[in-house]
Amino acid sequence: MDSPRLKMYKHEMARCFSRAIRDKFISYWNAQRLSAEIYDLLRHAQSEFLRENNWNDLFQFTIAVYRRWSHTEMDDDGGTILIMETLDSIWEQLLSLADATEKEKFFHFLTQFGSKESIYDLEQNLWDFLDSHFTEKEWLPKKKTYWEKLDAQIPQDANKNSYTSYKHEHIRGYLIQIKIDEGATIKEAEQLLQSLDSTDRTHRLARLYRVWNEIEKEQVLLEKSLKDPYESYYRNEYQERLLQLSQQNNELEKAKKMLKGMLLKDPEDLSAFRTYRSYFSPEEWETVLTKELFPALKNNKTALSLFAKENRFDLLMAACEACGELPS
Repeated sequence: MDSPRLKMYKHEMARCFSRAIRDKFISYWNAQRLSAEIYDLLRHAQSEFLRENNWNDLFQFTIAVYRRWSHTEMDDDGGTILIMETLDSIWEQLLSLADATEKEKFFHFLTQFGSKESIYDLEQNLWDFLDSHFTEKEWLPKKKTYWEKLDAQIPQDANKNSYTSYKHEHIRGYLIQIKIDEGATIKEAEQLLQSLDSTDRTHRLARLYRVWNEIEKEQVLLEKSLKDPYESYYRNEYQERLLQLSQQNNELEKAKKMLKGMLLKDPEDLSAFRTYRSYFSPEEWETVLTKELFPALKNNKTALSLFAKENRFDLLMAACEACGELPS
């Protein structure tokens, strides 16, 4: 039976969805607002329940959010990623605090909730979380049994580019990961992963190099991946990791170069903006703006917020005129 506080959070979640949904569908603009509201609700619940050492209520609330989100049709642009990443971070914390019974409950949830219950194929979020956790020896046979059973349930498709073929390939990666977690050496792991597609192989190798403290190998691998125009799925993650490594190694010029590239690619990246700006004095920053950033971003619609932050309303209006829009 739900506690009064858990009922309150579930009720507030239901209200958020009720405000957003129209004719069993959530429009693009309502989806944006909904994702912000659910994000705030999750963070409030995380703070309150963990402060009270209330593991179960927070866990149950995250499940409720996951189920409701995966049952709802919406015109979504980034909101689902935000909510899934937030759930992942909360689950990470919950797992670190879980006792043996709570871990069993967690594992049961990850292996019982499937695509038959959801509109979207969000089960891969659960698969990826399971893949990178429960890596202790006692969990590996259970994970292996689960992946093999799941693989057998998915229909075979002769088309190698179909979604079902993609799922089979993904599960093959999970099964290879179990072999690695069972005690493979670096050379054995590198050999096992050669059979996977380049995106999955790079992501798994980078994770293993990090765990095994093979930082130089990880850095070389990520830099090579970022040079490949077809390897875009984990691009942001790799950029952030390389930036972190550059800062740790006190390679400031390298970090500046990366941040500048990130900002030119996405002028709305506030995190990159703040970090990049922190490397310069006010006088140096003015030079960077006038000689480097502003000329490169001239008439760029996505740089409007940057122009406004730096009080360059002349550039803001010029960009608006160039793209035929007025600033909001």
